[in-house]
Amino acid sequence: MIISRLTIVALLCAAANPPPIRAGIRSGGKYGGLRRAIRRPMAAVGGAGPPSDLVQPLSPVDLTDDREWIQFQQEKRFADQPKLADSLPLLPAGSTVDAVVVGVGPAGMALAAELGARGLDVGLVGPDHPFTNNYGVWVDEFERLGFANCLVEEYVDSIVVTDESTGPQNVGRRYGRVGRKELRNELLTKCQKTGKVSYYPGFVERAEKQNGGLTFVEVNGGVQVWGKVVVMSTGHNREILEYEKGEPPLWQTAYGIEVDMDETEHPWEVDKAVFMDLTQSDEETGKDLHRVPSFLYVLPSKDKIFLEETCLVSEVQMPFDELKRRLYRRLEKMGIEISQTKIIEEEASWIPLGGTLPKIPQPVLGFGAAAGLVHPASGYSIANSLGLAGPVADVLTEGIRNGDPDPARRAWVYLWSQENRRKMAFYTFGSALIAKLPSSTLKEFMRAFYALPPPLWEGFLASSLPSPFLVGLALAMWGVGDMDLKVALLRELFSPSGLKLFKDATAPVMREDAGMWLGLSRSEPRQEPLHGVFRRAQLQTTGPSGYIAKTSGKS
Repeated sequence: MIISRLTIVALLCAAANPPPIRAGIRSGGKYGGLRRAIRRPMAAVGGAGPPSDLVQPLSPVDLTDDREWIQFQQEKRFADQPKLADSLPLLPAGSTVDAVVVGVGPAGMALAAELGARGLDVGLVGPDHPFTNNYGVWVDEFERLGFANCLVEEYVDSIVVTDESTGPQNVGRRYGRVGRKELRNELLTKCQKTGKVSYYPGFVERAEKQNGGLTFVEVNGGVQVWGKVVVMSTGHNREILEYEKGEPPLWQTAYGIEVDMDETEHPWEVDKAVFMDLTQSDEETGKDLHRVPSFLYVLPSKDKIFLEETCLVSEVQMPFDELKRRLYRRLEKMGIEISQTKIIEEEASWIPLGGTLPKIPQPVLGFGAAAGLVHPASGYSIANSLGLAGPVADVLTEGIRNGDPDPARRAWVYLWSQENRRKMAFYTFGSALIAKLPSSTLKEFMRAFYALPPPLWEGFLASSLPSPFLVGLALAMWGVGDMDLKVALLRELFSPSGLKLFKDATAPVMREDAGMWLGLSRSEPRQEPLHGVFRRAQLQTTGPSGYIAKTSGKS
């Protein structure tokens, strides 16, 4: 789905501080893959056309390397988003400021603006890239945050389809599409109005705590800037922060297209967002394999439409080429033909879900996705990060003005209090459960979820429900779910995921092995995106892409 919901689409990573990809580039797989964006760095469309075979999933070895899709997404450039270097004062090399914020995505820019609004001198550091991802949000959340002016489409309701026999169900909540240009301009204007935010372009290579309480960051080229606190808001890049040991994250991936299309050429109402259509484009193949479920996400308007095929949660990364095939096959079944000349943009969205939390305390603070603030059961992130920017700025400002030698410590505790850790443990458990559900049980899960009282499911998605209410939500799901869902819930509760739920929910905030941090540097050569957690086990199999063996324990 468009990124924030579940898509922010990384959501944060493409605009935040993505490491360059050093992998070799080839011309694309048998599905067309991409017509290399490395030769067309301004392109918003890969240009390879529709898949050649809509019916048969290819073997994973025949697909385009997903890293090419990720690079394509990160390298998009949009002329309507001004350069930060042309809009903010230059941060001089060797400067000392109150706060250095590394990362120029929504989370980083929001925090820089809030710190500057409190009178702190802020250095914003990161590559001078535009926002490249699309974002979708609940309208009421953006209204509360004061960002309603950034919405370019508003829908009076949202639709969930769990089964063809029951048809579309209105959930009774307004949905909106965020304009990336509008959001970036709003955050940039907030930074400018403070008169306190300056900018230095480049990748941060190293951060190190020095005697006397200052921390320096070293930008590529050897330039150093110093701060009383340094904040890493670098999206899904996990370098220069330390994290607890544990399992790698699960995945949410999506492939989408925006198309010039009149409202008479498609069946969707233009004033309603299709939040989730769980009808499947393919049938299950048999008893030995199960198809990793995906769903359709639609944001229509009078003269164009955004269509996206999304894998909500999976233990392996669903290949983008397979999601593209599923989308085109679904549209073919609906009698909708996509003219390649009318495609405005292609999008490849990838969001790691869950995984380990940052070690607490450590002298460099994380924020946004880098701090683990992505909802592991939905992929939501942007509204949460924008909402936390002000409170985190309050905590940091108080510490700096009181002469605290380690202002990041209290901010870490604020972000990951015992209550927040309990909630995250519950969300992570839910994510692990969803990743194992076949499509039939996933449909029942979503039917039961949206049948709950709205304050429960809305609070779950917004990360705002207190932990006791999350227990109530689980009991309510048990009450309204069918027998298959009840069995799945019990099986997961008594699995290693259930044990992890109780362990994480009771873990201390402060770690005994934390606090020894002296400094961290980027690896050389720099990491590929999500190095060490980029799951390619599926790419080594000989079966069809998008299916996993039921005997693996993932059914």
